[in-house]
Amino acid sequence: MIAALQGRVTHFDPEGATAWVDVQGVWYEVRVPAFATDWMQSLVGVDLETVIYTYYHVSERVPSPLLVAFQHRAERDFFRKFIEVPDVGPTKAVRALTRPVSEIARWIEAGDVKSIRLLPGIGERLSQTIVARLSGKL
Repeated sequence: MIAALQGRVTHFDPEGATAWVDVQGVWYEVRVPAFATDWMQSLVGVDLETVIYTYYHVSERVPSPLLVAFQHRAERDFFRKFIEVPDVGPTKAVRALTRPVSEIARWIEAGDVKSIRLLPGIGERLSQTIVARLSGKL
């Protein structure tokens, strides 16, 4: 498991939502949820090391590893709970997180399925499942 990276962000591709992080000469490609793109963009070219919390995922069906970047550990913790919901895998979760996780957590706790449905890839049934599975756990 790769829990975090400490290094310099050398490149960010907003189209592919990916960034490159140089950790002492080893370059990692990380996926960046939409809510974190401004933060990641602000790190490009800054000659200071930063800590990036990560979620690492690899499976038999998708053998190419997925490394997801977060500014705060709480965001990564939310992501880990979010992907425990049936039909929400890491790839879908990265695409769906277009709003700050604190806002999505408030929607879940309030049972606001209408707002949750606004997230890309999340429909009526899945939004209800998310509320049912995560309410009271965030």
